[in-house]
Amino acid sequence: MPLYHDIKHLSFQQFLEDPDWEGLNNNPQARMLNLTQTFGDDAVDPSIGWAPGSTFRNPYLVKQFLRGQFRFIGVTEHMPESFKMLGRLFHWPIPTTIPHENKIPRRIQREQLSSDVIALIRYRCSLDMKLYEYALQMFQERMGSR
Repeated sequence: MPLYHDIKHLSFQQFLEDPDWEGLNNNPQARMLNLTQTFGDDAVDPSIGWAPGSTFRNPYLVKQFLRGQFRFIGVTEHMPESFKMLGRLFHWPIPTTIPHENKIPRRIQREQLSSDVIALIRYRCSLDMKLYEYALQMFQERMGSR
C-alpha cells in the first residue's frame, strides 16, 4: 500500500476517525466500481465521490449493472466454490489447493472492536455492505443454477 508509512502509526480506530484518510475508508469497493457516481446520491464532497451513510438511489439498477458487467462474482467466504465456478465458466483447470497470499499475521477480530468503531464502519461502508449483499445473492443464484 503506497500510504503504509503515513498510516502505520495509527490505530485502526484512529485511521477510521482521521478526516485525512476518510477517502480510503469510505465505501472503497463501490467507489472502485464507480457505482457512487453512477447510482448514488449527489456527493457532498466531490473529492471522495460519496457522502458516508448514503444509499443507492436505485438498487435495481445496481443489481442490473452487476449482472451485465460481471460474468463472474466470487465470494471470499466461499472461496473453494468460487474457484470451481470460475474454472467451469472460463474452462480453466480447477486447482486442488487455493493459495492464501498476503495473509495478515495479526488480524483484528470483531470482538476486539468497540461498538463505536463498528457503527463507524457500518456508516462509512454502507454502500459496500449493500454491494456485498447483492454480490452474495448473485453468487448463490449462480451456484444454484449450475
